Amino acid sequence: MKRRVVIGCVCGALLVAVTAWLVAVAQRPQQGGPLGGGDEAGIVVDAFYADSAITYGLQNLTNSGPDEILIEDIEILLGDPGLKILGDVWAYGPSRVEREGFNLFDVREGWPPGDHAAPLVGSTIAPSDHIGLELLIGLRVPSVDEGIGTLEGVSVAYTAGGTEYVKTFHVAMTICPRGHAGKCDEVG
Repeated sequence: MKRRVVIGCVCGALLVAVTAWLVAVAQRPQQGGPLGGGDEAGIVVDAFYADSAITYGLQNLTNSGPDEILIEDIEILLGDPGLKILGDVWAYGPSRVEREGFNLFDVREGWPPGDHAAPLVGSTIAPSDHIGLELLIGLRVPSVDEGIGTLEGVSVAYTAGGTEYVKTFHVAMTICPRGHAGKCDEVG
């Protein structure tokens, strides 16, 4: 009798554990999804003075799906050595193409971004929007002593059609202070 009780308790505990694991897996964000954008690209920059603020704008986000995308969170993936991030990530929407006649820029001087930029988190991308959002990431150029800094990409958490997703993009940048490009020359 005792043996049946022990076996029953073990089976019950195992059933609870498996159920909890299945619920946790079901609630975990899916990888990929309809969010698209540049990936597996990179640039090396040595055009800005040490300790100056710059805006990195090479990463875009688009929507290939039938449902609106809501951006929930973003993680900047820094390399080694990393760069100092200046505030939250902002974005330009599709109107940038009509308004300014260009799509994406690589890197430009200054931070925070200018007019028509909005915080990325909470932004939406319309269904089948192939222009999407241009991410604006504020960064500090490394000091002469640091010599080099890298950004490896971004990881974006978002919702589309009631499903949570996470997608990582590897659009990298390596930057050195102007006039001190020796370490960047080794990379580029």
